[in-house]
Amino acid sequence: MGKEENGQIKILLVLTPREILDAICLQLNSVGIYPDIVDFAGEPNNFSEDLDIYNLLPEWDRPVKNKIEKMLTWSFSFILLVLTVAVLVFPVWHESQNVDLLRQQIQQLKKEAEFVQSQQLEIDLIFDKTEQLNKIKENTPALLEVINTLSHLIKNDTWMTHLQFKQGRLQLQGQSPTAEVLIGVLEASPLFSNVRFVSPLTKDKRTGLERFQISINVNTIGHADEG
Repeated sequence: MGKEENGQIKILLVLTPREILDAICLQLNSVGIYPDIVDFAGEPNNFSEDLDIYNLLPEWDRPVKNKIEKMLTWSFSFILLVLTVAVLVFPVWHESQNVDLLRQQIQQLKKEAEFVQSQQLEIDLIFDKTEQLNKIKENTPALLEVINTLSHLIKNDTWMTHLQFKQGRLQLQGQSPTAEVLIGVLEASPLFSNVRFVSPLTKDKRTGLERFQISINVNTIGHADEG
């Protein structure tokens, strides 16, 4: 416990009769208590100070501390903790992975659906354009048919200097000995209607023929067949 002024060492000796200690230990053991340390209440161990503690309990009566058993206990406890966490966390993590996978699949399907939709829109647009062209083709007589009809109706003494066919309207310019006759000749065809001069007739002094400019409505094939 330290040194005195004269240099002697001061010690504390704590003793107890064995019979009393054994009797107390037996009582404790009978209820399943096996103490590691026994000290005197008048001089208890001070575990807070860095001093060697004393123990009245003989070594042969102290519980055997099995390090392997303690390690196994700690290992099993750790494994149990890990398994408990795994049981609680793994299902949530697994579901989260499934949700992420489903989101990726949905995004992929969405992209494919958008691509298919865009392709369908393009197909519909092409189909509409084709239908429009078919209707225009059905409702518009072929230019070759118009020229053939003119060549059959107009005599050889009449010749044209200009021909324009646009949006169902035919414009003719040329010279003829009797231009007025052309109106009746052209209107006789079911392919033509509303035949009229768009400018006064004039005479070409060089050729002696009448200059004419005629506007004609060209009927559709269906209308021409009905006529």
